[in-house]
Amino acid sequence: MLLTTRLGRNVAIGAVIVPLTLWYIGFFGWTSIFFLQTVALCLVVAAKLTPPIPDPHMDPVTAACINKRDFLPGQEAPTHLTMVMYFDECPAFEDVVEGFSEAFSQYPRFLSVAVPKVGAAYESSWKKVDNLDLKSMFQFHEVKSEKELDEQIEGLTIGKLRPLDPKKPLWRIDVIKNANGRSVIIWILDHMFGDGIGLMPLAMSIARRPDGTPYEAAEFNPQRGGGPKLSLLAKITTVLKDFAEVMTIPTGPFDTTCCLNKNPTKPKLIYDGQRVVATVPDFDLKRITDIKNSHPGTTVNDVFVALWAGTLRRYMAKMKDTMLHSPFLRVRGQAPFSFPRKPVPGKINNDMVFVVFDFPVKQKTVSERLQKANEEFTKLKTSAKVFITKIVANLGLALGLDKIVWDTNLKQWHRTSWMFSNVPGPREELWFFGKKLVSFKPYYANLVSQAIFFSYNGKVSLSMVLDKTNIERPEEIGKCMLEELDAMTEESQKKRK
Repeated sequence: MLLTTRLGRNVAIGAVIVPLTLWYIGFFGWTSIFFLQTVALCLVVAAKLTPPIPDPHMDPVTAACINKRDFLPGQEAPTHLTMVMYFDECPAFEDVVEGFSEAFSQYPRFLSVAVPKVGAAYESSWKKVDNLDLKSMFQFHEVKSEKELDEQIEGLTIGKLRPLDPKKPLWRIDVIKNANGRSVIIWILDHMFGDGIGLMPLAMSIARRPDGTPYEAAEFNPQRGGGPKLSLLAKITTVLKDFAEVMTIPTGPFDTTCCLNKNPTKPKLIYDGQRVVATVPDFDLKRITDIKNSHPGTTVNDVFVALWAGTLRRYMAKMKDTMLHSPFLRVRGQAPFSFPRKPVPGKINNDMVFVVFDFPVKQKTVSERLQKANEEFTKLKTSAKVFITKIVANLGLALGLDKIVWDTNLKQWHRTSWMFSNVPGPREELWFFGKKLVSFKPYYANLVSQAIFFSYNGKVSLSMVLDKTNIERPEEIGKCMLEELDAMTEESQKKRK
């Protein structure tokens, strides 16, 4: 099975190169190298003769979502993304159907259903749906208030309203016209289709600038690395240390907070369906950049991480959590790290991994939390953890160790409290279907509570899907965030003066 994957073919070729290198430096003798090279050459021939799987671009996240019945315990967890696009004026339903249908026709996945492969998730594939009626995938309805609209969004996010049809591609689009407020387009699709970076070129192919010209998504190429230059021995030591840390998280200690995470009391992590959607009014991105500029050396991401850490401290104080002042206090999140990629017409994937990090919740002041957040993410950007996590996940699935890989992931999620991301969206105003997009909020009902900051056109939105069994007063989280943002703004103003 390994040889049917792109990774397997690379392993086979590497089996030729690595022994030769070790022989050259004196690690093997002639007899050993002859035996190893014979085996390696057989692997290469087998790899060349073995037909590839139907989708050679399979990745761990897609494979896991396709085979979620085998991987996700408890109630079947919804693995769909809910992306809410807000408009002051509701776009015409016919224009939405035409625009999205034209875009989807360029991407085969959106016209196909996934075919799981039990016991070999990496060999899962896609099958095109014959005679698919695309218009049946769109729905139009009306609401009369913001409250009714919010109820619709929450129901769709946590999977209780109009579930996706398994006989059709796992996506749908709802156009909801609000008679007394903002209208929305809700695009629901299973995470198996791709991550946010992968989906961006498709979404942006529909977008227009205010003058009507097309908007093109830029190539995603995050800047990582940097830091002090290290000797070869120091680099090897760092990689080994990072490897040990990545491998011990799933069996290591749990987060230590009573009012945010009760998972340590559970024998294993399951999805129980107890989720609630929460948000706050959009705020100016300038408030974040002003805070960053008043603390030289920090980044926008550092500010968001410190903001969330302060939010959690405020919530713990309101809930009288006894761990707030404990030296053993620890709250961790998992951040998605996406890998560089060029937009390729017709191709979408999930090229990302989740990396565990510590929120600076022990630090009592804004400046201390910002400094600690900067140290944490500078260390992550210069470490090998991101690449080690990706290699381990890919290799495990390619070797057919599906259950072990997923059980390890579940243990890691069991020990952490949040899925957390800060997504920098388009900086300029966009129009869809002849109407101006005023806000965008992505939601995802995960195994643990999730928070997503999304910036667009000078504004920032916050989307939360919170686990009610862990967070008893979810409505307070948003209030605490706004209070912490005010405190950080006030502190930065004093610092500038």
